[in-house]
Amino acid sequence: MRRPSTSNLVLAVVALLVIVVAVVAAVASTRRASTPPGTSTPQGVARTYVAAIIEGDDHTAVAQLDPTLGCTTPLPPDWAPDSATVSLVSTDTSGTTATVVLEITEGTGGGPLFGEPYSHRETFSLVQHDGRWLIDGEPWPLYSCRDW
Repeated sequence: MRRPSTSNLVLAVVALLVIVVAVVAAVASTRRASTPPGTSTPQGVARTYVAAIIEGDDHTAVAQLDPTLGCTTPLPPDWAPDSATVSLVSTDTSGTTATVVLEITEGTGGGPLFGEPYSHRETFSLVQHDGRWLIDGEPWPLYSCRDW
């Protein structure tokens, strides 16, 4: 019976270690929550707002809105999805105005018993007041605070 050479054994161990490290990195990256980019940019404000809506943090959500919209806490509880992921589609900034488009995928995709995920694109209009970006217009999912 022929024994494997030492170089083949070392190569096999190195390959196994590379595979293990790749699997650990893949699992860690899928479990890591994405953090909003902060509130100093239009996309950061839009993502912070949507994250706050999903988490039920009414104070943070309302803080991202232009006060002229008239939104106050508490926000209506039925308007927020139970779970969602958010992806930036585009940002267009021109002077003191900006438009941010986000793709929001609601649900977990638990199969036929729990429903399929639902994706939709939402456009957020922002204005800059005193150096701070704020959402104006009719932001998802509130659309109009004056109606409730």
